[in-house]
Amino acid sequence: MLLILWLVISCEGINEPELIGVIPLEYKNKEIISKSVNGDVALVWRCFTEPKDIVKWFFVSQNFYCSFAFNSLTTGENFTYRMDPKKEGQGFDIEGTFEKVVPLKELSFHSKDSYTQMKFIEKDSQVEINITIKYDKENSPMDMKYVWECLLDNFSQYIENIKN
Repeated sequence: MLLILWLVISCEGINEPELIGVIPLEYKNKEIISKSVNGDVALVWRCFTEPKDIVKWFFVSQNFYCSFAFNSLTTGENFTYRMDPKKEGQGFDIEGTFEKVVPLKELSFHSKDSYTQMKFIEKDSQVEINITIKYDKENSPMDMKYVWECLLDNFSQYIENIKN
């Protein structure tokens, strides 16, 4: 299985093949989302990873809010973010395990139905966040892409608001 993973990773254009965690072979779908955020990499990283900041931007629509966020930001450790409706309805947890944590540069994790890698690239007075998601066949590409685009839009707006 490791040989298969190495071949999959090296065929995707990574210059130096590396085992970045156990990626189940059923993750056949992939989406790439990018967003440039105004701010320095230290501010962007902090707001993207600190629970006190996460609860202020981690929601998909204005009908929801993030009521709880926990992470230790350590490779091999778990995280939990709770999304609840503002009105009636049932909330849900977003849970996963960090695979790689490189402060100010990279964050990757796996959850029950996806593997996500985020890279933070500082360019002038902006940080480009590149997200690659590998996911199971049950989620449609539009769902995964929509969710992450919404989250990144909220995140970008949050950064703008705290800078002013």
